[in-house]
Amino acid sequence: MAEKTTSNYLTNLESFLSGQNPALIEAVKIFKELDQIEYELGLLDPEDTTASKVSWWPVITVMGSDGFGKAKFVNRYLKTNLLQPSLSVSDKITVYQYSASQDNVTLPGTALDGDPRFPFYQVSKKLEAVAKEGHRVNTYLELKTCTSERLKGKILIDMPGLFEAKNKVTQFLYSHVMDVSDLVLVFLDANDTDHNKLDFALNEMRQQKEPEKVIFIVYQRDDPDTLPFVQRNTEQLKNKLVEKGMKLTQFKVLEESKATASTAPGGNVLSQIAGHKASASSGGSYPELDEIEMRIENVTIHRAYQIVDCLEKSIRANEDEIVPEVKEAINLWKERSHFTLALIGGLAASVMVFLEVHLGLMSALLDPIIGPIALIIVILILIPIYLLISKGHAKVVQNSLQERRRIEGRLENPAGLFEKNLTKARMYLPVKNPAGWNDEIRKRLQALLERTKSLFQYLNDGFSR
Repeated sequence: MAEKTTSNYLTNLESFLSGQNPALIEAVKIFKELDQIEYELGLLDPEDTTASKVSWWPVITVMGSDGFGKAKFVNRYLKTNLLQPSLSVSDKITVYQYSASQDNVTLPGTALDGDPRFPFYQVSKKLEAVAKEGHRVNTYLELKTCTSERLKGKILIDMPGLFEAKNKVTQFLYSHVMDVSDLVLVFLDANDTDHNKLDFALNEMRQQKEPEKVIFIVYQRDDPDTLPFVQRNTEQLKNKLVEKGMKLTQFKVLEESKATASTAPGGNVLSQIAGHKASASSGGSYPELDEIEMRIENVTIHRAYQIVDCLEKSIRANEDEIVPEVKEAINLWKERSHFTLALIGGLAASVMVFLEVHLGLMSALLDPIIGPIALIIVILILIPIYLLISKGHAKVVQNSLQERRRIEGRLENPAGLFEKNLTKARMYLPVKNPAGWNDEIRKRLQALLERTKSLFQYLNDGFSR
């Protein structure tokens, strides 16, 4: 049994998680054992790891109007001045990552595309499959470093406004960000009466498995002249969201006066998000702010469940998806090879009939000496012919598996498992199960699955405590 080398990604993960959540440390070990099994089956390259299929960093996404609310959130939450509402809005998706360096650095999208720690790892391949624009990843993405301690162990994604379905690329990126996010804060302008631009966002959110992770935030300024209009518009926004299937608990209204009056001395995260300084005489709490703050803090818990869920799905995928796909490919390969050989045999039989009719050679083949010799010669000719036929069809089927993998953007390579079946013995014998897939492998996968289930129990117990 060939031992797979531990990928640099897993090594870095173990270092990063040292002393943190024991469930995630155990998950890394299970991922490592799963990598070994898939490596033995030919599904993984030596430096690949199934752990890279999920982002291990909690992801918070902010989107919506790039005016007061969203810009204040990013700047106050990170204690920086990275977003300037008065400047022209960038069309790029900006990912913020913590860095101990005092200088904030902007890196191109390729930094995200090439780093498996981020949820945009190898996104260029998906962009290429969607619209042949993998080479333009820098046009759509950028990475910014930030010294804010609040970003330690987290990732913040800033979406350029409410994405509209401008093209296939923007639609794909919007959907991708929604999928990988643990919490999405959508900032709405209480003065904006154009509600139609919300339709695309709402339709996409309804397709999410967890639409509850989205929170809509309307920030109302204290302007007596416009307050009646703003309140009417806010109510219309709320009704529209409810009509689209959103829950009232996902709709938050932050009023400037209440947010200021309810902030405790010193301020908390959300008072800073809202852009207000606390009054020394104020006390109490503001439920809307407290709830959003709790959701922000809980993204780490949510991400832990996402990681364990990804681990379970990766284990199950071997028996439920990958092996059946390879079995189907093997059957297709065998059927095509046999059919081609039958065509050649039929052609040879036609030639024999022709020779008998015109030359009368069949009587010679019935001779006790000439007949067996002729049969041996035919078999010796058909063996290499069938070998060539089988190799040719195998190449076509293998290319089809590789193309399907490329389109789907999958990490595992079913073509690698299929290739293990291209031995002479398996070409001639009626073997349908993929090489290496046996009871021992199934038992090892089942053992990993049981350990993964115990991780869910551990997380549940920890949450209840």
